[in-house]
Amino acid sequence: MAYNRDTTIDTLRGLAIFTMVAANMATEVFAEPHPFWLRAYGSFAAPLFILLAGMMVVFTSQSKGHGFKYFLARGAMVITVGALIDVLIWKVYPFTAFDVLYLIGISIPIAYLFIGLNTLSRWGIIFLIFLATPLMQHIFGYSEYPTEVYLWGEEVVSVTSQTGILNHWMVDGWFPLFPWLGFSLLWVNLALLRWKSQSYNIFGKNAAFLTQI
Repeated sequence: MAYNRDTTIDTLRGLAIFTMVAANMATEVFAEPHPFWLRAYGSFAAPLFILLAGMMVVFTSQSKGHGFKYFLARGAMVITVGALIDVLIWKVYPFTAFDVLYLIGISIPIAYLFIGLNTLSRWGIIFLIFLATPLMQHIFGYSEYPTEVYLWGEEVVSVTSQTGILNHWMVDGWFPLFPWLGFSLLWVNLALLRWKSQSYNIFGKNAAFLTQI
């Protein structure tokens, strides 16, 4: 089925790349402390990529009819890229501080399964993720700076309230699942509203898959 490009998506992609370049160059180009406007401007990069990841799962599944295995493979590829960046560029052990690419990689197949749920269930899950976040932080602890360890064993930053790696994945890494998975799924819901007039037979496929797991 032929479909037109969504210029809004293309614009958001360009904006995400533009803000990401500025955010990553700031530490090398500008002396600290950085002005508030620059920090606020750079903070849009990762949330925009998370937004786009959720929306593109909806768009791709509707327009091309890809199934769960496709999105599982895409998510694994994104996680692999994140691990390679940690090792080759940052020289730290992968899967520790839980950066944005790990979040996106995990959220992609989850977002696909999420599409197959009914509207009430989808909004309920998002609400519960946001509600559970402060509770989990209180129960399991919250570190102001996640553990990052150089490949040769030197800790990047040491803080007295340091928590474990699993904690970084769940509640206090750079982009932990709670609450950031909620934002990813929120954008899935908004994408479904945006393209609700499009009729594709992915929802029946999702329901059939969910009954098998």
